[in-house]
Amino acid sequence: MRNIAYRYVIQDAFTTRANEGMEALYHASAVLRGENDPPQITFDNILTDARFGKALVASHETLSEEAVQQGYASLVEHTDLTKLTPTDIDELEHAIKIALVDDDALLTSCFNIKRNLQNNPVK
Repeated sequence: MRNIAYRYVIQDAFTTRANEGMEALYHASAVLRGENDPPQITFDNILTDARFGKALVASHETLSEEAVQQGYASLVEHTDLTKLTPTDIDELEHAIKIALVDDDALLTSCFNIKRNLQNNPVK
């Protein structure tokens, strides 16, 4: 039971960190949007993102690179970077660095969960 409990602790930590990382990126990406830009979020986007999130979790790292890129495509922000202030650029750069560190930590959690699943298969 201890090994299974460990898996859930790691999964909970993964989910928490992933959510915090996405929140930070959303905040940082705010510098890429102007006050007159139309909203990118629609109900269909939310459903598509939810389906992708479920597929990503259920895949246990077996989704193709193309499927992952397509799944995250709706989050891409398009902007004219020449309009950003130095402060905006610093904030965006800081968020990207944090996201890269978070990605490494999230991948480590994924590998730990995968190894735990291999060593302690669900019955």
